Amino acid sequence: MCLRINATFGEHLRKNDFKSACDRVILTTTNERALQTTNMMMESIPGKMDTNKSVDIADKNEPRGYIEYPPEFLHTINDGGLPPHELKIKVNTPVMLLRNLNPKLGLCNGTRLMVKQYKKNILTCEILTGDKKGNIVAIPIITCTSREGAYPFTLYRRQFPVRPCFAMTINKSQGQTLEFVGLDLTDEVFAHGQLYVAFSRVRKWACIKVRPPVGKGCRTRNVVWNEALLE
Repeated sequence: MCLRINATFGEHLRKNDFKSACDRVILTTTNERALQTTNMMMESIPGKMDTNKSVDIADKNEPRGYIEYPPEFLHTINDGGLPPHELKIKVNTPVMLLRNLNPKLGLCNGTRLMVKQYKKNILTCEILTGDKKGNIVAIPIITCTSREGAYPFTLYRRQFPVRPCFAMTINKSQGQTLEFVGLDLTDEVFAHGQLYVAFSRVRKWACIKVRPPVGKGCRTRNVVWNEALLE
């Protein structure tokens, strides 16, 4: 197990305390780093791994300009706003909701959930964040679309609107208060305010551990646009 994972989750995984582990998260600057960390964590959790594969179609509502993109190509698209084609699911692992399903029930884009049960068309989950924390909810399979202008076509992906989230990007964590954060700065911040957002996700200093960039000791850069502050 790598150092950043062990420092954030190690004690709870050794005790098989998965509920407490789900209250913790690793924050990274890029989707690629978050996905790599999450995949390593999924392999570390005991239990059966299920994989739910999506149905992908391009431009299904535009028959005049329709181009038949091979499904094999569509399956490779891994957009940060879309669920993965092959969604790996394990009971007692956290996932992040990618769509606003029902804000009144606490099911908003960015809500963290813990998987309690997996069935073919329904995920039963426990809400981990917000004022609905602890509530049990059902997450159905829906059709998600790619971001406008992201590709020369619109991708329609039918899948559970979630992705595993032992790790997430700093940007995706905005607005959340987390119990414990492992801040992975292997790839340094690159946008105004990112570092501030990362450090402000926890209530006190004891609830965050930082992995600084390799070869820079305990230093990292901070990106601040003075123009934004002057305005």
